[in-house]
Amino acid sequence: MARKKSYLTQFRENLINEKKISKNTINNHLSNLDIFVNIYLKDYMNINPNEVSSHDIKEFLGSFHIRKCLSCKKSDLFQMIPSIKKFYKFLFSKDEIEEKIYQNIIDICKNRNIFAKRYDNYTNICNSETNIEVEMEKWMMWEDDNYSNENVFLPDKLQFTKNQIQEKSTLHDIFLNSLSKLKLNSKTREFLMDFKAFLKFCLRSEQPLKVSTRHGFLQRKDIQAVNLKFITPDSIKTTLNQPSAKKIHLFMNIALYAELSQITSTNELIKTPLSDVFILKSPNYQLIWILHILWNHIPWEILLKPHANGRPEWSQHKRWQLEDTFSDATVDFPYDYPDIFKQYSRNTKESIFNSFIYDFGVIPDRILPALQQMGIIMYKIRRNNKNEKDILSPLGEIKITSLGKEVFIVLSKYTNEIAKKLENEIGTNSSNDSIDFLDFLFNKFL
Repeated sequence: MARKKSYLTQFRENLINEKKISKNTINNHLSNLDIFVNIYLKDYMNINPNEVSSHDIKEFLGSFHIRKCLSCKKSDLFQMIPSIKKFYKFLFSKDEIEEKIYQNIIDICKNRNIFAKRYDNYTNICNSETNIEVEMEKWMMWEDDNYSNENVFLPDKLQFTKNQIQEKSTLHDIFLNSLSKLKLNSKTREFLMDFKAFLKFCLRSEQPLKVSTRHGFLQRKDIQAVNLKFITPDSIKTTLNQPSAKKIHLFMNIALYAELSQITSTNELIKTPLSDVFILKSPNYQLIWILHILWNHIPWEILLKPHANGRPEWSQHKRWQLEDTFSDATVDFPYDYPDIFKQYSRNTKESIFNSFIYDFGVIPDRILPALQQMGIIMYKIRRNNKNEKDILSPLGEIKITSLGKEVFIVLSKYTNEIAKKLENEIGTNSSNDSIDFLDFLFNKFL
């Protein structure tokens, strides 16, 4: 079978066949698109050219290209825009993208002034001698200026019927019964109380909270206020954005992906009928619900700061390794971190891959701390250099609690059973892939 030509190859052939286009122009387009398609989309975003959104184009032109391309000039940025427009005009003509997406991409590319301003602001920050860290964080979050013409992505308003509310609030009996009698520890109860305090503060009926138009983040004053509602408030600087307040950022994403809250077209954070259902459920049920959302619904990359690296999509794909580890571990025994995970790898040649998962990135920085807050594990990391606060050393220890042991025994048990069932049904070995058991139950039985 002949191998399908890549989009760039097809585009190159199309350019060659065009009349009145010079060889030099063709080479310039292909050089620009090599950066966009192969470096940004393929290596950095891990998506195909026909899967992009206008948001992806905007992040490339307004952030990635400015930061990552060495000796990037404003003229280079402007030369990139017509190449992208021409490339997507070609894909649209081949019915590879929908008309709405194509038009959104064209609209984004028209905003040259935004990208010029972003370039100038980035250059000014790099040449500044004061407040570089604070200003750079604002720039990364697109808070460095007022982009009044910015196209903002907002989720569609959620609608719920009574039947949907009832369905969403009921877990499959097999799994629920397995965990319904768990003895929650004090950490778990504190976590659940903090989450309910977050919902009560943020999902008020009167004067709904306003969130940022760009990312849907809480305002700094509200971050400070809700933090004080927690049983043990975190130490949060007044200049921090939501992703830097780890617990609040986690709670915000759980609320959104569990459909307990939604963001309106006027950037207000409001509750859904499911939030009232959640509050009335037992603590055990609430824990299961939250774990399901964290494990299978939230894309782990959004738990990090915007543009953070570490291949979070790889980490989430291999989360079965955490299931195997925790279900087999001895309760309260201090294991060396991250060696405890690597011995459960099903492929001994994955040492480099595992370094992306356990030595740095979303698992040590966000997932394990979240599980610790839930009372599922105890987790400590030591740093080689105290001044390198953003670099996690692979030295530390991790313990599984009795609650965590029971949770992951059930999770791993049913994951393996579903894997075997799928293997029998499709005749393929599924053991090396993460089977979303909780998601399977939600979708199959609700």
